[in-house]
Amino acid sequence: MADFSTRLRDIVEQKGVSQNWLAEQAQTTEATISRYMSGIHKPNLDIVARIAKALNVSIDYIMDLSLSPIPSKEPEQDIVILANAYRRADADHKNIVWSVLDSYLTPEEKTTVLQQKQGAATEKAG
Repeated sequence: MADFSTRLRDIVEQKGVSQNWLAEQAQTTEATISRYMSGIHKPNLDIVARIAKALNVSIDYIMDLSLSPIPSKEPEQDIVILANAYRRADADHKNIVWSVLDSYLTPEEKTTVLQQKQGAATEKAG
């Protein structure tokens, strides 16, 4: 797990922003940002939140507690309805859903789905 200063440096580099820009967006000074990035100082939660917002990443991501930089948000209502309906479906109907979605899945998503199906089959057999 990376420390805050390492994670912040990595994100700033990935985003291609300057310390000056980040300081303005986070309502602090460039010197303060420099101290955070060098590990001299550690920010309080309020500053972490402002930095995360400026960089458009989640606080969990900037603190290296999450692999996803996208701030969490509630799923859209239609996604919730679809997920609930899927949970209620029997195995045959779930397979039909996956066969319809197959052409829309990336290779990585297909691998994940296959692994989950195999894991479920193993649990059932065991």
